[in-house]
Amino acid sequence: MITPNRKLRHQGRPGISEEVKDNVIRAFNDGWTVAEIIHAMGVSRSSCYRIIKEREEMKEYE
Repeated sequence: MITPNRKLRHQGRPGISEEVKDNVIRAFNDGWTVAEIIHAMGVSRSSCYRIIKEREEMKEYE
């Protein structure tokens, strides 16, 4: 097996900060549409849905 002898320059795109995630959830809870959120926060549509889904899974509903 051949292995690389040097590291990659870039380790990929940086993750979305918790501050941005909190802002996405605040906007969603305030009634913003997904289109409004992605334009205001600068995240992709799939990231917006992923953030909402992650936070919904963290909360237990009655």
